[in-house]
Amino acid sequence: MKNYWGFMAILFFAMSIISAIKIPAIAKCSICVCEEGVYGVAENKSFFSTKPFEVEYGQITNVGKGNALKGTNLKLECGPYTYMCCIEKPAEIRSLIMNKMNRR
Repeated sequence: MKNYWGFMAILFFAMSIISAIKIPAIAKCSICVCEEGVYGVAENKSFFSTKPFEVEYGQITNVGKGNALKGTNLKLECGPYTYMCCIEKPAEIRSLIMNKMNRR
């Protein structure tokens, strides 16, 4: 029985560390829309990873709502890649990206 409680304590400790890592990763997400395209830092499909990205408007296939459960509010689909971003005004950014995509 003692081994069971020791294992559970280690498991809860590991879960708390993962939770602590996830929050700063999401907080670092940012996005910039400029004449060249869209770039920033976002989560990708890999679990708990945050990475920089830079895409031209022609590479973006869809712009949608993020995942509230993951703490993101903007989703950029670029071919096989999906970037989940956390930004202050997702509706404005979404509109700006869609307008620039339509103009090209």
